[in-house]
Amino acid sequence: MRAPRESRLRIVREAGRLRLEAAAQRSLPAALVLALWLVGWGLGEAMAVRQLFFADAPVTGAWFLALWLLLWTAGGLLAGGALLRSLGAREVIAVEGRTLTLRAGPFGRTRRFDVDGIRALRLDPVVPAVTPFPPLDPEVVGQQGRDPGRPAAVAFDSGGRSWRFGAGLPDAELAQARAALAERLPAALAPRAPE
Repeated sequence: MRAPRESRLRIVREAGRLRLEAAAQRSLPAALVLALWLVGWGLGEAMAVRQLFFADAPVTGAWFLALWLLLWTAGGLLAGGALLRSLGAREVIAVEGRTLTLRAGPFGRTRRFDVDGIRALRLDPVVPAVTPFPPLDPEVVGQQGRDPGRPAAVAFDSGGRSWRFGAGLPDAELAQARAALAERLPAALAPRAPE
């Protein structure tokens, strides 16, 4: 039997301000595998740079190698960002005055919303993956009612699109987050504006 998990949601109410922090789900084995994989990725990067810029003779197909190096570098940066997120990322949503702020870290952009423009605050359900393969960890999937698709989250509409917070939190914590936001933003419970 597994020990109860520590809450990944922190709700802070202070002086008219509401702040919700959702910690990313950490997986040390996955982070270790990704870190080791990035070492190999870096070696491939170093060899390509050496071949392209420091070779004794001109390289045949240098344009292809340059394009490959550009894409390889972009992939490595994305994988490095995923590693950092898996080790300590947090999503933060805060309501202060007439502004709601949403930030996904560590490199996420901060978005600001006027609370009067927020509608359809809801629990966004799980969207199952379309795959012929079974879930990797059926015990966890069975416990949480989840599969490897898009996880449930708290969602709201603003500016003609939907925004999500807390994806992958347990259902009870998602309900707590939605309740805290609904208490502070009762007008956000109004349904979506007709399109």
